[in-house]
Amino acid sequence: MLNPFESTKIPPKVEEFTKHYLSILPKISGTTVKDREIRRLKELENELERYEEFLNTFPRIELLHPFYKTNIEILADDLDKFKICLGSLRKVLNLSRKIINRYISLIRSDIEKKRKHVNEAMCWKSIFCI
Repeated sequence: MLNPFESTKIPPKVEEFTKHYLSILPKISGTTVKDREIRRLKELENELERYEEFLNTFPRIELLHPFYKTNIEILADDLDKFKICLGSLRKVLNLSRKIINRYISLIRSDIEKKRKHVNEAMCWKSIFCI
């Protein structure tokens, strides 16, 4: 039987992840400030995919051989706590994605509102300048 953890991709530690993302942050640029911020948020979302890959490639605990279950139980003290931690990680990833997408939509909607105001101002200007 093959090792069920062979395909599992271990994500970086939080400190390494933060250091890596902060080193990438200044290199991300855009045509405007808002464009740059949207690109930064998209990059953060892409970086979070490492943790998603870990969760998706981690084998189902219920389907593991008793030997591997025992090993996890020894390393994590309790199998149920380990399952809760995996579930919490998935919830945090989903929540992070929702927050990122919400901020992107807020930034974009602000751009659309300004365009609308500029267009209205141009209409009023053309009415009064004629």
